[in-house]
Amino acid sequence: MPTVVHRPSRTGGRRVTVHSRGRDRILGTAYSDHDLVVFLETAGIAALKRDPGAVGLDSLLTEITKLNDVRKLGLPDGLFADCSEKLVAAWRARAIKMYPSDFRDTSEDVRITLLAALCSSRQAEITDALVDLLVALVHKINARAERRVEKQLTAELKKVRGKEGILFRLATAAVDKPDEVVRQALFPVVGEKTLRELVAEAKANEKVFKAKVRTTLRSSYSSYYRQMLPPLLNTLGFRCNNTAYRPVMDAMKLLKKYADVDGKTRFYDAGDDVPMDGVVRKDWREAVVDD
Repeated sequence: MPTVVHRPSRTGGRRVTVHSRGRDRILGTAYSDHDLVVFLETAGIAALKRDPGAVGLDSLLTEITKLNDVRKLGLPDGLFADCSEKLVAAWRARAIKMYPSDFRDTSEDVRITLLAALCSSRQAEITDALVDLLVALVHKINARAERRVEKQLTAELKKVRGKEGILFRLATAAVDKPDEVVRQALFPVVGEKTLRELVAEAKANEKVFKAKVRTTLRSSYSSYYRQMLPPLLNTLGFRCNNTAYRPVMDAMKLLKKYADVDGKTRFYDAGDDVPMDGVVRKDWREAVVDD
């Protein structure tokens, strides 16, 4: 979450704000360098401690930024290999409750140990939270697409009652007047409007519904959610030793290759091997494959 130190005001103070979840939050006004340091420390540690927000693109991008910030510290792997998990958990629990001023009041060795334990633990926790957030976001995108399609179909569709009676009248009219055109023989019996409503209802079956959902999902991803792909692929590592999932790993590799390409690019290069079997289900192919 970006922290901004604004220009000095007429009174000499400098407003400090942090941008989070689409809006700026005021941390306070710094009247000295010491005040400024305190605000910046508070913003950094508070952001590190904070749990993910509501499921959404902004929360996902915030967690990616947070994870990358922790990684920049360069904490070595196995930093606490010689310490018990219980001890590291105790250090983390102590650090999570402390304010920046509390850290400054401790000795350097204690301060560094507590902050290292906090950052090391949070790095693993943020990674897990990021994965959970990604899964939840995918489910949310799908649920939103389904609701949108349901609303669209409901608006377009007026359920026709008494289908059996309508079918009987249509059959009778067709048998009694086999040589007449539809408009003259059938419309007087049922009515063109009713017949059109029947056709609309027949089209609104599960297959059509799922196809519309896939189209809506593709549109949402292309126009909005695709922006999460580059930072996500650059932050999380995907590995698998199971050969059965090799096509999926090949697909991830291809996605990473195109992660930073302009979103207006619609097609892969002709020389790219685009894995389909074991990656894209058959019912999805019509929605994602363009000729």
